[in-house]
Parts: sequence; structure tokens; C-alpha cells
Amino acid sequence: MKTIKILIITITVYLCSMSVAKAQQDTAINRIEDIIEYINNEPGSGNVKVIQDNRIGKLLQKSIKYDSRYLKIKGYRVRIFSNNSQGAKEMAYNNKLVFEGLFPDIPVYVVPNMPNWNVYVGDYRTKDDAIRDLKLIQEYYPNAFLKPDNIRFPKL
Repeated sequence: MKTIKILIITITVYLCSMSVAKAQQDTAINRIEDIIEYINNEPGSGNVKVIQDNRIGKLLQKSIKYDSRYLKIKGYRVRIFSNNSQGAKEMAYNNKLVFEGLFPDIPVYVVPNMPNWNVYVGDYRTKDDAIRDLKLIQEYYPNAFLKPDNIRFPKL
């Protein structure tokens, strides 16, 4: 008799805990669907209307901007200029302007690494991509070379 009571209590507690866990899981899923806009535009998929505070979207955009500026991945850049003379800063910025005129699609970075002023170009994820552009860049900057570096995330 005593074992039957224990068995019934154990089964009851188990069933109650499973229903509570399921309810919590459903609530968490509903919160995610309320916050994150998920609309699939495939034909026949229907419409989803997300109701949320406008500030959530603005906060998400700020987070994306912050992440893209400060989070980096390993990759390669090409160094086109390095100097430590007294006028190195001005020369670095002049080299940046000239390079932007020659290659407007390649990002340019002036990096002070005291006492040197360096100019790096590109955000290459693979060495092959970097070498392809390095050959073009060396026509104008014969002393340019590849350097492993932390690069910005590529734009999607």
C-alpha cells in the first residue's frame, strides 16, 4: 500500500513538472516571436504580423552598427605605407587620399603605431583574395606587402 502511494505521488509530480516545463517553453517561444521580426516571403507562406515597441528595432540597429565597427575576424590587409619621420602623419593621410582615388572600392585605414604611421588597405578573409589585389596595388605601390590582421566583418 505504501509503495502504491509513493508511485502515485511520483507520477503526479512528474506529470505536473512536464506540463509546467511545456508552458514555460511555449511562453519563451511566444516572447521571441513577439520581439524578433520573422517574415518569410515564400509564396503560399502567409503573413505574419509582429507587434512590438519601435524602440526594439532601433536598439537592434544600434547593436548591428556597434558589432560591425568593433567586432573583428582574422584575415589579411595590404600595407602600402609606413614611415616614422616628423611629417609621417601628413604623408600617411596623403597616401590614403591618393589610394582612394586609384581604388575607390577598397577600404583604407591609417593606423598610428608609434612612432610609425602605417596605411593598410582591404579587408580580405582569404590570402588568395589579398594576393589578387596585392598584384594590382604593387603596380602603384611596389613596396606593398600582405600582413595578417584583424579585419572588419564583410558587408552582407
